[in-house]
Amino acid sequence: MAGYVLTADSLIGISSVQIKIESHGRITKSEPDGHFYLVAAMGDTLSFTAVGFKTIIYITPIDTWSRQYTIIQPMTTSNDYLSTTFCFPFRSKPYIGCFFPAPKTASQVAQEKLDADNYEKRLTTGFKFSYTEFTPRNIFKHDWEQFKQAWSNGDLKNK
Repeated sequence: MAGYVLTADSLIGISSVQIKIESHGRITKSEPDGHFYLVAAMGDTLSFTAVGFKTIIYITPIDTWSRQYTIIQPMTTSNDYLSTTFCFPFRSKPYIGCFFPAPKTASQVAQEKLDADNYEKRLTTGFKFSYTEFTPRNIFKHDWEQFKQAWSNGDLKNK
């Protein structure tokens, strides 16, 4: 099944309309132009729901001759309103800073990004980072030297 979901008054496609088959629970959403695809059987009940529009129930016909079926579903706007929201002022200015921090300047954002990049480089490359040079950390150098010395002396042979 394919089709379009349109506004009833101006025939403009409605995006993000949820189309659900009630018996199976399968759901799809309409594309930005209102077009949708759905696999439905004959006699299935479809519900079309979208924010700001009335919910529509549609039953697919039972006596169709074709396996493909197209529907154009107009939807009317809803006059349902959301509940009232009350806004209260904050009592003091320092209290506001906890919820809404002051915006950062461009230099602060750049410095934070530079610090994060440098920290990530130090973790991934195995180098100790400084602004002037890269110094490799060779933590196995002492152990490697001991292993080579033991190998050359023949200490690792089975006795």
